[in-house]
Amino acid sequence: MFLLSAAVLDAQDATQSVPMTDADEVREGRILAEQFVKQEGIRPTPQTKRIEVYLQNVGDRVATHAQRKLPYTFRFDPDPKFKSSFALPGGEIFVGGGILAYLDSEDQLATVLGHEIEHIALNHCRDRLGKLLSDAHVSAPQKGTAQSSRLFCRLRTRQ
Repeated sequence: MFLLSAAVLDAQDATQSVPMTDADEVREGRILAEQFVKQEGIRPTPQTKRIEVYLQNVGDRVATHAQRKLPYTFRFDPDPKFKSSFALPGGEIFVGGGILAYLDSEDQLATVLGHEIEHIALNHCRDRLGKLLSDAHVSAPQKGTAQSSRLFCRLRTRQ
């Protein structure tokens, strides 16, 4: 399984990235998250909605201590084969159904969420997106397009 969170950590050359504001990053992150939900065919059910509420509650408590004050959104991917989590720019965080099966406590969940929040706080996601946009020769006014979504979302695939 090739996870986005691993891909986010490489290619951190900020000198080649497209500059973006926090608002740009949040907007891009939402677009990417929606693209991922659509690509993976994630459909809300009463159970997944309850899990997302729980993730959001725990995540909100962790995010109060984050260096970057962004509107963090915690999403659930119910696929039991998805045994990890990943962060997108702007505070979008996905948690897989498979990793939840391994967690024994809320403290462990908070650790997973905190790890992803830290990727966002350290601008790993923002820098990676900026580099991808730069490499694709997409200028700042063109951000928010389906092209940028495809560039980023293709990095997280399942085997």
